[in-house]
Amino acid sequence: MNNKTNIPVVFTLLLAVVLVLSACGTLQVDTEPAATLIEPAATLTETPLPTPEQVSEETDANAPDQESGTSQAEAEATAVPTATVVADPTQEDQSGELLTYTNPEHGFSLHYPSSWSLAEVNDEDFVGPGSRSVQLSQGTVKLIIGYRRFGEETMIMGSGAPAGELELRGTTQILGQDVDRHVIVFEGKDKVVMYGQPGTLISADGLEFAPRMDDFAQVDYGDIELSQGLQKQADLILSSLAIIETEAAAELERVDYDYSSWRSYTNQKLGYSLMVPGDADIMGANTNESVEFVGPIVGSDHWPWFSIQHFTSEFFSPPPGTGVGQWIASSSIAYKSSAQDMTIGGLPAVQLHVDESPQAYGMDEYYVINGDQLYKITILHAGGLQDWTLYDQFLQSITFAPI
Repeated sequence: MNNKTNIPVVFTLLLAVVLVLSACGTLQVDTEPAATLIEPAATLTETPLPTPEQVSEETDANAPDQESGTSQAEAEATAVPTATVVADPTQEDQSGELLTYTNPEHGFSLHYPSSWSLAEVNDEDFVGPGSRSVQLSQGTVKLIIGYRRFGEETMIMGSGAPAGELELRGTTQILGQDVDRHVIVFEGKDKVVMYGQPGTLISADGLEFAPRMDDFAQVDYGDIELSQGLQKQADLILSSLAIIETEAAAELERVDYDYSSWRSYTNQKLGYSLMVPGDADIMGANTNESVEFVGPIVGSDHWPWFSIQHFTSEFFSPPPGTGVGQWIASSSIAYKSSAQDMTIGGLPAVQLHVDESPQAYGMDEYYVINGDQLYKITILHAGGLQDWTLYDQFLQSITFAPI
């Protein structure tokens, strides 16, 4: 092909284009630089690839267990930890300074934040006749601690529970014991916290406690919810609970008895004799049936207080040769505990223990048979006082003449 013959044609076309543009006006060219649309690249950190050994370990860890079908990773994700709350009674928390409550009559104390109020409640309508409790309040929320001496029949815990599911939420250390926390949950909200196994009491050094946390707000039950903060404070209050010396025990420590000043008493008709403290009064309308030995006022009442009874009724007149254990076992005497492996005045004896109640002092009773006469020897724990060194001195002084 001859290229030279095409040059005029190309030139003619270019000239036509220039003429057309000139007729339309001057061509404007934008010389402003364009905006930058590319952002600086992010800084990359190089991560080393895992070694084959690491890949193998991770695969094994996430592999399902052959027995449970659950991997280790899944087990760690679903495990619910339990905790034991231990309070430092000397450490203040965020709710203010700590105050101290002391019950010298029953022998216990506790610490509580100043933001809580405290009241001693003896309310028969709350739980039952003779019930006693310490109630700590934060608004409408109450931490109720019912208490009694071991063996008392007084009710100190309620018998009902509101609607909800019972969940175990760890433990709280109370009086040196890890006590379970049971929470009643309704519609996902914590309603009540109960401490200890349901229906049981927390026992220590002759006392029993029944703690419970509840909200008494006068609102719809579904709206009530115990906050985690108040639950933690309640746990700390209970963790500070401590046993202390009772007022009666402290009073007893101030009594100094001179056993050399004791004097003797003899009942010629019934053939026994004994020793009593020198300042004890000997009392009885008919000493051939009953005699009392009453000490001076110590604390809130006369102490010590001994008696010996030997009535002529059928109960006090067993057939000759009757064993005292057999005779007492056949009776309807109410008592808390008994012991038979003992003697008084060289004769077999049975000991019965009767706990203190809201209506009467506790006591220990001893029964002895000499011939056809039953003797009932009573040691009354007047004012809640007990001194077994003195009591043993009294019991060991008793002698019986052969009948």
